[in-house]
Amino acid sequence: VVATDVGGLPELVENGRNGFLVPPRDPERLADALINLLGNERLRLDMGRTSRKIAEDMFSIDRMISKYQDLYQECLI
Repeated sequence: VVATDVGGLPELVENGRNGFLVPPRDPERLADALINLLGNERLRLDMGRTSRKIAEDMFSIDRMISKYQDLYQECLI
């Protein structure tokens, strides 16, 4: 993933670990990050695996159920 460092993206993309975050309105940094990924298959594969692991951990059924239960408990209080 190559994304700009805005909104909720920094919560999902850990710069250098599972993607690259670049400052908004910085086309040179965006291009550099894209070229880096395009030229480095090992990095793409590693980041892809890391992204999958993070997504599975953050959005597993068990975790989502737990989060919803916590939310409902807060609403009842």
